[in-house]
Amino acid sequence: MNQQLFDQVVGTPPPSTVDVVAIVRREKRRSAVRRIGTTMAAVLGLAASAGILVTAQDGPAGVAPPPVAVDNRFQLVASDRESAQLTAKRLAEALDEALRSAAPGARWIRSNIFEDAAPDGQPPHLFTDNTLKQHEQMFSGGTGVLADGRKGMLELHIVRFGPVTGKRCDDPKCVAERALPAEDENKKRDLLLSCRDETTCTERTGPNGERMTIRTDFIKLKRFPGPWKAANYQVFVELVDGRVLNLVSTNEYGMGEHESTLQQQYPPLTAAQLTEMAIEVAGRVKP
Repeated sequence: MNQQLFDQVVGTPPPSTVDVVAIVRREKRRSAVRRIGTTMAAVLGLAASAGILVTAQDGPAGVAPPPVAVDNRFQLVASDRESAQLTAKRLAEALDEALRSAAPGARWIRSNIFEDAAPDGQPPHLFTDNTLKQHEQMFSGGTGVLADGRKGMLELHIVRFGPVTGKRCDDPKCVAERALPAEDENKKRDLLLSCRDETTCTERTGPNGERMTIRTDFIKLKRFPGPWKAANYQVFVELVDGRVLNLVSTNEYGMGEHESTLQQQYPPLTAAQLTEMAIEVAGRVKP
């Protein structure tokens, strides 16, 4: 309310000691200060929001950045006991992961058919003293497997090619390999990666072009009385370092070579599951 309007309403007032003009000026100054404060707060708020938006431009809001790919491959090294043990451990871990992927629900069960038996729930120990010797099985081991109610053995072998000493050789395939020139590694490798005239063998190519063979054998053995035959599925896969991975699933299980029996007609893992596992484990080996 200004002075003129005030006079019209109340008439001519007595002389006042209140400086109305000064009061109005002060109120105007206070209003101006409040406006400036509000404006600054708004600017600061926008600046903070802008800062957040700039930070958020690194990726869509609420979406985590994609995980960095981890190379979980490893080399097959056995230059000394320590490196051989480390390689064997990584091989066993890869085999364990492959089993869980190919046969969900399957589990490891203890069997001492192989030396240094692994306890229940753990994959086989794959390191022996032969690893450090001139032996065709660079890494080797196995243990029991229970899958879909079927019990048997699962074995892993890494076959290398070169001079072999100190091993008894009675198997016809072993004799044929020994008869080849020691320096001709390709011919030895081809014995495992080609079917030739075997009717229960299938050749195929893996996802990265690696050669593979899948073999099925049912053999009647005297030490296993009863109607069932000793059944095994075998997969051979060529590795990138020139060696060959061999996985075997059998219907034999026991707590010792002379105490083992045939548990059912077929191995615990199918040929398809074993093939999937072999491809996965082979994919973990790098040159």
